[in-house]
Amino acid sequence: NNLGNRYSELGRKEEALKAAEGAVEIYGGLAKKKPEVYEPYLAGSLNNLGSIYSELGRKEEALKAYEQALRLRKKLKDFKTQFSIYPYLINATVKAGEIDYHALAEWVCAFLDLYEVFKENEGRMWCNGYFVKEGTFKEINFVTLLSRAENHVHCKDRLERFLGRITSLSAEPDKEALKESV
Repeated sequence: NNLGNRYSELGRKEEALKAAEGAVEIYGGLAKKKPEVYEPYLAGSLNNLGSIYSELGRKEEALKAYEQALRLRKKLKDFKTQFSIYPYLINATVKAGEIDYHALAEWVCAFLDLYEVFKENEGRMWCNGYFVKEGTFKEINFVTLLSRAENHVHCKDRLERFLGRITSLSAEPDKEALKESV
């Protein structure tokens, strides 16, 4: 799993893909025997595989890997990692082309629900810092996408407020800037 990440960082995408696919295969086999031990590793490997597929432009495969990772994270009740998967899943959905706006709105709302939980439990600095560091919402205009989705005005409004907070932060925030932004 880590080998795939290192290959990817070096720009060796095909080698990264082979390593990530191997990790999914290994952890998938181990998870069948001891799910309580190996499913968290399988979910992480699926997330990494999705990222590599996305880097290679294999959008449908990326989306499938992220969806599998999210299903496992939900099963495991791993909310912190689930929170971090949603932006990748949303980006992969949009990049894949034919958008199911209902599913997209549901994912965005689920993500925002988790954001509310984590800003209270983990602190707003952690949540906002994650998105500033990752630059997660810079690629896609989710507000425009959600405005096209009928019956999801509540989600659109929540997302607009969230994006207003996040986009006001600088690329390299300090702790004081983060505290003032929320």
